Amino acid sequence: MIDARDPGTLPLQLTIKRGRGRPRKADALTPAQRQRRFRARRDVRSDYLRQRVEQALSHLKAGDTGLARHVLEELVSVTSPKSSRTTSSN
Repeated sequence: MIDARDPGTLPLQLTIKRGRGRPRKADALTPAQRQRRFRARRDVRSDYLRQRVEQALSHLKAGDTGLARHVLEELVSVTSPKSSRTTSSN
């Protein structure tokens, strides 16, 4: 605001306000692209899970319970959340 009685007051250089939040990336993915990538990752994980379970079942059918248990324990450790991967010593 300029004071009419003060000759030393200068007009302010008003700048354009930026929008709120984080600016958009130029190469951002559309929601459809993000969903397609998510489904592809999910399918890869489910295929891996299916293969490992089938491998454990084939070991069980062959009578090798130790190897089947090892495969399943490895599968649990890979698919568990990071916080529960650590084992507590009781």
